[in-house]
This record gives sequence, structure tokens and C-alpha cells, in this order.
Amino acid sequence: MRPGGAHWRSEFQTDLLSLVDRERSRSQRYRIRSCLVVFDLSKAVRPDRRAVALLRGLSRRVRAADSIGRLDEERIGLLLPATGLEGAGKVVHDVLGSWQHEEVPRCTVHCYPEHDALVSEELAAE
Repeated sequence: MRPGGAHWRSEFQTDLLSLVDRERSRSQRYRIRSCLVVFDLSKAVRPDRRAVALLRGLSRRVRAADSIGRLDEERIGLLLPATGLEGAGKVVHDVLGSWQHEEVPRCTVHCYPEHDALVSEELAAE
């Protein structure tokens, strides 16, 4: 991981989930958007190799304020504070845009708050 890059949370999924809760509270208080991007590697032929490639791409692209962590064995989460759906989509495109179509993980973006509700969008890395 590059110096000053995103925080890599590998110890426990609760690390990333506690950061998500904290960011949700901050979003409510200051009315700023935040997104959680979930990369699902469950359909990958070699999920371990895809995870390594995904983590490399994420660590090169994300900001120091962002956090990366495993949600479970097949899903990796990326928390993007102060980021809306458009910004999250740009990150997904930048990270996965060069991947071969059959290798691209399914990606879901959860934004908060968006019209005072949780919004989920599936983004394609076209």
C-alpha cells in the first residue's frame, strides 16, 4: 500500500463496519454524503487472485480518508467518506475499467444519505 493511502482493514470485518457506522453518524450530523462500495468476488474463478488484484488497484486509486476492508471471504468493502454516487462510480470505473469483462466483480454502491434513505446502485465498470 502506498504511503498515505487508504486504511487497509484486514483484521476483522467489524473494523470496517464500525467505520461505516461512524461515517453514517457524521453524514447525519453534517448532511454530507458517503458511500460504501461492495465488491463481490463470489463468482470469480480464482477469488484469491482477484482479491489481490482488486486490493492493488484500490490502494493505488483511493484517498487517505478512504478505508478498505473485507466484509467476508468473498466481499471487499471500500468506504468513501464525503463522496456521492457519481464519485463512487468514478472510483469503480478507474479501478475496474481495465479488467477483462469476465473477471470484473459485481459491484454495489450504498450511499447515505440520499433523499433521507439508503440507496443501492449496481455499477458496471464499462
